[in-house]
Amino acid sequence: MSAPTRTAATLRKKHEAQWDPRVPYGPLALRTHRAISWVRAAQDQGADNPDVTFILYWIAFNAAYAKDLSKKLAEDEFEDYFERLLLLDRDRTIHLAIQRHFSEVICGFLENEYVFKVYWKHQNGEVEDAIWEREFADEWERLKEAIRRPTKKNTMTVLTTLFGRLYTLRNQLVHGGSTWKGSLNQDSVGGGSRIMEILVPAFIEVMLDHPKEDWGPPHHLARPNLRERKTEEEPANRDSVGEEDPPEEPVSPPTRTHPAPTPGALRERHEALWPPGGVFEPLPLRTYRAIRWWERAEREHEAGDLDVAFLLYWTSFNAAYAREISWKSSGAGGGGERADFEDYFATLLTLDRRNSIYEATFENYYGPISALLDNEYLFSPFWKHADGRPGYDDWRKWFEGVKGLVRRAIAEQNTGRVLNFLFDRLYTLRNQLVHGGATWDSSLNRESLRHAVEVLRLLLPRFLEVMLDHPEEEWEPPYYRAFPTTGGTKTGTKTGTKTGTESHAQTGTKPGASPPARSGAVAVASPVALDELARRHEARRDRDEPLTPFALRTLRAISWAQRAGWEREDGDLDVAFMLWWISFNAAYAKDVDRDLHAREEFGVFLDKLLYLDRSHAIHEAIRKDFSGAVGELLGNRYLFQPYWDDANGKRRGWRTAFEQTGNEAREALDGGDTGTVLSILFERLYTLRKQLVHGGSTWDSSLNRESVREGARLLEFLVPVFIGIMLDNPRDEWGPPHYFPGPHAREEKSRR
Repeated sequence: MSAPTRTAATLRKKHEAQWDPRVPYGPLALRTHRAISWVRAAQDQGADNPDVTFILYWIAFNAAYAKDLSKKLAEDEFEDYFERLLLLDRDRTIHLAIQRHFSEVICGFLENEYVFKVYWKHQNGEVEDAIWEREFADEWERLKEAIRRPTKKNTMTVLTTLFGRLYTLRNQLVHGGSTWKGSLNQDSVGGGSRIMEILVPAFIEVMLDHPKEDWGPPHHLARPNLRERKTEEEPANRDSVGEEDPPEEPVSPPTRTHPAPTPGALRERHEALWPPGGVFEPLPLRTYRAIRWWERAEREHEAGDLDVAFLLYWTSFNAAYAREISWKSSGAGGGGERADFEDYFATLLTLDRRNSIYEATFENYYGPISALLDNEYLFSPFWKHADGRPGYDDWRKWFEGVKGLVRRAIAEQNTGRVLNFLFDRLYTLRNQLVHGGATWDSSLNRESLRHAVEVLRLLLPRFLEVMLDHPEEEWEPPYYRAFPTTGGTKTGTKTGTKTGTESHAQTGTKPGASPPARSGAVAVASPVALDELARRHEARRDRDEPLTPFALRTLRAISWAQRAGWEREDGDLDVAFMLWWISFNAAYAKDVDRDLHAREEFGVFLDKLLYLDRSHAIHEAIRKDFSGAVGELLGNRYLFQPYWDDANGKRRGWRTAFEQTGNEAREALDGGDTGTVLSILFERLYTLRKQLVHGGSTWDSSLNRESVREGARLLEFLVPVFIGIMLDNPRDEWGPPHYFPGPHAREEKSRR
């Protein structure tokens, strides 16, 4: 037998560099200590004793992987072990060992029918000749194909097949199914011993390279106060180890992740590719918007506001990938939007020649990514079941099934599938926030948001970097894109004269800096103070009882309205508008994944508010204080959704409908029909909301300042009035909020 590729002495030195031999071992230290001791015993055997060598290597393998053989078939358990090894084997040690020794050693072993389990079933009369021969031939063809295409998935195929054969050989020896040094199986035993000699030390080395991984406790774990003695090669008296040569501190394996670019670095690359001032094509427009929203999100992250930071990071992501934005894709179901980002990931991974997305995903899997994937509250079917939808009673079985698919994707190093599963969870969290299905700064979702923000900050800059690496690639144009109409100026001075150049508003600030408060139309003070609404809400509730659906709905709406007010004070109109709309969503929305159109749903809500508004505050404000703003918004074609549908080839003609609805609203305003005015007005604001929330405009853009300013003024006045009317009428039927945490959960502000 040839010299071992990794000796037990080498592995033992690496072990002692991680763990002090004078201290009782933890689970991983004990696993690998036991395994190394059996490797040493196997390597001490002579070449004329392959039976014993094979058995000793198998015991070493058992020590490395086995957890509880009473609960699970051994083959299933070591398959899970291989998945973990291949995920962590960043130097591809195992893969290279298989490739290097396949033709010399592994191939001959696998061609041996006597280690094929189905052959022995045939010998025992359980299967016919043709069946075992066909299965043997089919498996061999799969193995040859796996070797020809050396991917991680195919390495997994070779390993599981190979160890299935080795397990059959192990059973023959351990269960007395062959003679010691029997002439019939010496080729099998010799080949099996050589394979174990190559692979088992490689497995142990990967484990030693990851001392912080949870490999699970070994079975027959010694009690903490007992020290499992080492082999006699080492000092029996552990205190006799010289203090002048202490064991090294555990060393974490070096990371190979390509460092994430900063917003400033990406902005410089963008400007080098496309100098400012020109008309942006799809890719520069997408990436410019994404970088601007990302810069804005970083400010919230630095300030510690996880909710708003996550919303803005997701807006940046939306700017990068989103295509058509319909009400169906913007609802809580979002099937179309999920399909869009799956296509986006496939394109990115094809173009990512640095493998930076792959490395960032798998090197950070055991942490924020796995925590998000294991969180049932981010699993959409959980909420559909909680909402009483038929067909979701077995959501937990579905959840566990998806976790199994995730584990397989991890084992196969399938980055695209892992990202699809991960962003499906993040999309549920996004919907909870965007649709007002959570309280701002809630105590319930802090951990989820921390992990989500960490993941987006990890991956989003790498997505944008790949896009900038490929300016020649044809990226689909964003749905809301700027169209040149007057040529080169940066700021449209009045409605209808906007240009195709999106830039930050002319505030004298650099991109990424905090903008000063804007000048412009003076805000009209709402007759309802937000602090007063919060006091009224607090006075009504019993702190010893969970929140009722109505109390939760209004708590969420008040929390987002207060947060929007802070942004308004800071002069950030884009974020203020987005947060005011979330507050409005929290107040009215029931389930935007139902058949009822979202705009129809808030139309019903607005009619109800007008009916209950005994002080006529809404009517008077629209007629007196906001008649100019209403006219400005209704006259802006860029807030008319059919205009964009026509521009994107989804329908023909928009001008007639635009003029008709404008005339209808003006007649209603003159005639005191506030319900019709609000219905048409909020449809326009809904389009503006989609442009912002879905990354369809640049943060602080010069093109939409007037629209955002007037929209924010309106919502700043109306949303507190809406909440006040609700609090005046708590016994009316307002319906349960979506993402209702249940009768026992207490959704509160975190009071950080």
